[in-house]
Amino acid sequence: MTRPIEVVVVGGGASGALVAARILDATHAQPARVTVVESTGTPGMGIAYGTDDPDHSLNVRVSGMSADPSRPGEFTQWGARHDLSDPTAFVPRHRYRAYLADHLSTAADSADDGALDVVAERAIGMSGATGGSASCEVQLASGRALRADAVVVATGNAAPGTPGPLHALAGHRAWIADPWVGGALQRLEHAHSIVMIGTGLTAVDVILTAARTTDAEMFALSRHGLFPAAHVADLPLREIDVAELFACADTLGALTRGLVARTREPDEGFDWRDVIDSVRPVVNAYWTRLDDDERRRFVTRLARFWDVHRHRMPPRSAVALDSLRASGRLTTRAARIVGADAGSSPGAVTLDLLVDGRVEQVTADAVVNCTGPRPAWRPGANPFVADLVARGLAVVHPTGLGLATSPVGQLVDHTGRPTSNAFVIGPPRRGALWESTAVPEIRSQALHIADRVTIGGHTV
Repeated sequence: MTRPIEVVVVGGGASGALVAARILDATHAQPARVTVVESTGTPGMGIAYGTDDPDHSLNVRVSGMSADPSRPGEFTQWGARHDLSDPTAFVPRHRYRAYLADHLSTAADSADDGALDVVAERAIGMSGATGGSASCEVQLASGRALRADAVVVATGNAAPGTPGPLHALAGHRAWIADPWVGGALQRLEHAHSIVMIGTGLTAVDVILTAARTTDAEMFALSRHGLFPAAHVADLPLREIDVAELFACADTLGALTRGLVARTREPDEGFDWRDVIDSVRPVVNAYWTRLDDDERRRFVTRLARFWDVHRHRMPPRSAVALDSLRASGRLTTRAARIVGADAGSSPGAVTLDLLVDGRVEQVTADAVVNCTGPRPAWRPGANPFVADLVARGLAVVHPTGLGLATSPVGQLVDHTGRPTSNAFVIGPPRRGALWESTAVPEIRSQALHIADRVTIGGHTV
């Protein structure tokens, strides 16, 4: 007779919640029990949606954030029931956390009784998942082990790493190593001068919080000094034909030149955002055609410029930043940190910056690490992923962005073989699939992994 498949999902953020829901959807055809290992005990939270700050918004409109690709209007309908009536709005991220929790709960309620279990612990390792192994075990920090027929690595984004020169600030009260640790941004309330290391979406969030809660002067720096571009509130997407461009571009250089030329073509109502958004659905297919050297070249030379245009900030956030810069409260610089001095003062630190070939100094009583997530396999980032690599159950992708996987998302072990019953979803898969950090791509991965996990079943 058929017995339920035992599936352990390691990580309960957006990736974990999405893949757990899709597996639960399939329990009517193939019985399955899904255990989500999430240290907070709250599925759907993760780093992205753990914030309760009302100024920390989704950077995608409500209409584009349904958890289930087969029901594209689901989040819009949920929003209509929860006072979010505008499908074009960019809503606070904590509202999406609530939606994900409801979405997973609904999937569990529609499945067999006891089909979902959430374990409020931390996974630290896995054994038995090699080659054609029939089952494996996930070890928890408590010493408990969970038997599984299939494991999904859904560890999401790791906390930011500390840039080398800033290790000198460790333990100093002015240094905020991770802005997403509970209560970290409350430390800004008494600051008079704040430096943000990084100018991506994390920095935008920190700036908006600081602007609301303090009168501090703010200084944001990064190698390129570029903030994300802004969405345009009233410009509908116009689909641009990019198929020929991708078919003819055999190198990233050729593709980049073609894309830039396409965005500059005169056309009434045409906008560069239309090109970027039209490119997005075919990026992963093109990425898989590139060799490792081309991928690494993109990561080192072009990735930041792509991210600036691809991962845009909501219009309201852009207006707020423009106002802060116009008033003089926010200054942005392209600079590299070459030194840091905690000094003798308990309240302030000094940073040495390399700007246009000369060294400048800036002093602040708060320095916030806004460099964004580090790869999960790096030391100290995630003990579960580190254990996979140490045991040879996983290897780092040649780009260094994530873990090596098969085309269907299976972990690849140190011998180069796909592991039959261990899968990867979301950010840890970014080396193999460049677009792996946003909900539209993650929900597609979740659907495909659920199909693989539930095909055939297990018999006893």
